[in-house]
Amino acid sequence: MADYDETYIFSSLTTSTSDFTYLGPDFSGLQVKDTDGAWCWTDSGSVSTGTGPPSGIDCVYTETSSPVAVDDVFTMTLTNDINASSYGFFIDLDMYLYSQTGGDVYFEAYNGSTWDIVGSFGYSISVSLVSTTFDCSSYSNSDFKIRFRIVVGGTSYDNDFAVKEIRIYGDAKEVSTREINNIQSIQGIQSITM
Repeated sequence: MADYDETYIFSSLTTSTSDFTYLGPDFSGLQVKDTDGAWCWTDSGSVSTGTGPPSGIDCVYTETSSPVAVDDVFTMTLTNDINASSYGFFIDLDMYLYSQTGGDVYFEAYNGSTWDIVGSFGYSISVSLVSTTFDCSSYSNSDFKIRFRIVVGGTSYDNDFAVKEIRIYGDAKEVSTREINNIQSIQGIQSITM
């Protein structure tokens, strides 16, 4: 088991959904199912037939029915900072993607001053569950955050992106002898032998 382990399961409007901020081209915040141009929560699929999250799956998703336009952007950002100086983080993501006209998903990490793209991929027709892992173990800032940025690829209703579960986990970073000696010299403590 990892030293740090937090899983976000979107099983209701109040479970884990408040841990993120949601911004769509037409609405901010999490909206009720089928609100166009917004992030929505559902457990019964999308209004768009054959797209987005399947019925019976609890998730948050982008509702891209009309009037969503090419290059419209949706973001979902972790609200609270995580101290990446203490842990080497990995992020597991379970998602559903659907687009007949293509779209892009960017997984980004905050490095203390800007957002870095950790991973990106285009998405097309796929209503089955897709799972992936992102390595964020190189980050060491105390105000580490993650976000998803979805860029819509078409004007059709079929550009939904759904998040079922996010797991952030990692082991404690080891402190080297050199780091201990540096800390001790700053504090006026003599070095110790390890």
